[in-house]
Amino acid sequence: MKKAVKAAPKKAIKKATPKKAIKKAVKVAAKKVTAKKIVAKKIVAKKIVKKAAPKRAAAKKAAVKKTAIKKVTAKKAVVKKVATKKAAPKKVAVVKVAAPIGPRYAGPDWPLMNVILDSMDDSKAEQVISINLEGRSSMADGMVIASGRANRHVAAIAEQLVTKLKATGQKDIRVEGLDQSDWVLVDAGNVIVHIFRPEVRSFYNLEKLWSEHAPSEQGTMESRDKE
Repeated sequence: MKKAVKAAPKKAIKKATPKKAIKKAVKVAAKKVTAKKIVAKKIVAKKIVKKAAPKRAAAKKAAVKKTAIKKVTAKKAVVKKVATKKAAPKKVAVVKVAAPIGPRYAGPDWPLMNVILDSMDDSKAEQVISINLEGRSSMADGMVIASGRANRHVAAIAEQLVTKLKATGQKDIRVEGLDQSDWVLVDAGNVIVHIFRPEVRSFYNLEKLWSEHAPSEQGTMESRDKE
């Protein structure tokens, strides 16, 4: 008897993929794509933040510098105002003394007085006034009052006067106040010379004190004795 031939097994027919599995696979793939996009966006955002960070820091530093400069400038302005207020010189009222009209000296014609007045003219002394003190004072018989424009001018007038007095043989000349040169007194013996800065001269006003209408030394002593 012939052996029965086995029939070859038929290839298994592939089962059709169900629709649910397809949908699932699509969803998974979509999720992966979305995740990649999110990651990419985060990376780009980080890069932008990193780039913007130094710019913001630089802007902050610039703002801080500007405010600091403004504060320093304001402080300097305040200090300058205070300094100018403190350094402002005090105004001193200067009383101008009118130059005498007529002869430059109304007393006796002494050679000493002429030398002094000539020296005043040579040294450009201003507002020169000569006063006759004969019989009115025991200190001297004559007085000369003059002004210099500034301390140096006052000192120059006094030094030139002393030089000329010594050249004429005058001795025992006493000079006071030459260090500061606000008021220099030159005692030439029979004539006393006062050289002032204008402010100091107007303050002491010796012209009024030794004017013709002022009481003499002797009259003042007599009135004291009566009291």
